[in-house]
Amino acid sequence: MANKYVATILNRIYLGGDDFLYYPSHTVIGEIDPKSRILKDRNGDEFLSITDPTLLMSEVTCGYANVEQLRELPRLMGRENLKDAISDYSDYCKRLLFYVSRLPNHKILSYVINYHDIREHYKKSIELIEKNGGFEKVSERKEGIPNPERQKSPEKKEEQREEDEEEPIAKAILQEEVRSEIAAFFMEVMEGVYSLEELKQIRKNVILQKEDIESLLDSINLQIEASENGESSIKLKGEGDTPTRLERKAREQKYPKPRVEGYIDIDDLYNKITRTLIAQDEPTKRVLTEIIRKIRSKESNRRGILITGSTGVGKTKMMELIAKYMGVPFHKIDSTKLTIPGYVGTDIEEELWKLYVKCGKDKKKAEHAIIYFDEIDKKGSSKKEDISGRGVLNVLLPFIEGATYDATENMKYQKETVQIDTSNMIVILGGAFTDVYKDLAEKNSIGFLRDQKSTNKSREATTEDFVKKANMPDEFMGRVLIVKLNDLDVDAIKRLLLESDESAIKVQQRLFEELGVRLTTGAGYLDAIATKAVAKKTGARGLNTVVDETTWEAYRDAYTHLGEYEEIILGEETVEDPKVYQKIPRKRK
Repeated sequence: MANKYVATILNRIYLGGDDFLYYPSHTVIGEIDPKSRILKDRNGDEFLSITDPTLLMSEVTCGYANVEQLRELPRLMGRENLKDAISDYSDYCKRLLFYVSRLPNHKILSYVINYHDIREHYKKSIELIEKNGGFEKVSERKEGIPNPERQKSPEKKEEQREEDEEEPIAKAILQEEVRSEIAAFFMEVMEGVYSLEELKQIRKNVILQKEDIESLLDSINLQIEASENGESSIKLKGEGDTPTRLERKAREQKYPKPRVEGYIDIDDLYNKITRTLIAQDEPTKRVLTEIIRKIRSKESNRRGILITGSTGVGKTKMMELIAKYMGVPFHKIDSTKLTIPGYVGTDIEEELWKLYVKCGKDKKKAEHAIIYFDEIDKKGSSKKEDISGRGVLNVLLPFIEGATYDATENMKYQKETVQIDTSNMIVILGGAFTDVYKDLAEKNSIGFLRDQKSTNKSREATTEDFVKKANMPDEFMGRVLIVKLNDLDVDAIKRLLLESDESAIKVQQRLFEELGVRLTTGAGYLDAIATKAVAKKTGARGLNTVVDETTWEAYRDAYTHLGEYEEIILGEETVEDPKVYQKIPRKRK
């Protein structure tokens, strides 16, 4: 335990300029690299200190602070056991805010604010402000109007000037009595303490000086806007996310956005999707952008999007998530079962009926759905007379461009029909197209051996490649644009296990938590799992099975010995033999 540390993970809020506010998220236990000062927790997540200049200059919005050696924590917190000490430590840290500023000389200033203590006195402080003449008087005093109680001797003016230059945030927050109360008031607004009517009344009655409390005014306006729009709170960004609403608000004040009817926030969609879909950042951005263009242009919507990539890279998952967060219906069609009218199989009209029923027989809702034709690569054929292959692709051409169909439950009987127009649907087609990409990789490998200066990166597939290697019709490929998802290598699989909110590991950890047991995965375990998944060529799809196979013995053990184990650690050997794992007994009181 000598090299273990406990720390608080904090999330960052952008206040404007070079000023940031960090608020507590959760407590972690981990190790700190003595050179890089990177904190790595038990799940393998890495964090920089909130005072690290690199963190402030990146899009990552969480860091660590309040570091203590784990073995010293019981003594520091005055507790006999580690569990109670960690609990007290966590409760204390929840009270703290960190105000961080980057100075012109690149130094970082950080100040701790115990906002729970400040909140208890903020009403008295408001009275103090009113007694001193309100915010206007405070601002005048700051701008240089003489105040007899604060006159400084001439010999101290130069010294004071130097201190002001070195510690602007200290003077603004810690040494200005009113400013510290404004900071507390700011946090009240951010936490949603006030009702909508109270916020409106504050905005109406208080004279706000822009220079002193611009952040407060922005926060009030954002909270009012969020409440009136039915949103629960201001959204904050996580690691690798796009700008927060506060950051975008500041940017929009400098560069006002034109009003666009039916505007869809691509950044927000991308943010949500990539919490689950890992290692597909660029493809996700591209697909989202193309979908928005299709929604806004009838001409663009006469083409479909062909999503390609190996099995298990997330083609279907991407479309499910996009539909979910856009709030539109999603219907997946197995292309291998599709036939042309009059033949055994499923007809387009019958699939549209299923969508119609799924939408509660709301025709308008169904006509604005996302339709996903899976395994479309199986329909490629070199024979033009192939009814189940090229025949189906030809039937899909008017569907992609926009046509009206008599949707029905059964084409033979047609007891009930409803006309469904596909003009406003987002048509997505998906397939692995293994032969296309295998051929590209092989050609590139030969070229690489011939020319050592070239790179082993395969070129992008063209329409011609799909026509020649996948036997897709020219007419069909001319009506789709191609987006390829990234293949998942060992590193990508490990990222998925650690980062995705639907990770198979996290699912198991939640199951173990219900039993009061902490499930920990060693680096060797993650490497072995990822290597096994890549070897099976099932991508993310097969991860649940692999993880289940390696954790069932440990779960049975924990389930049948309730209360006996504090932690179970999975290692590299566990992947080959699920009976091999480390058990940490629970300490008896």
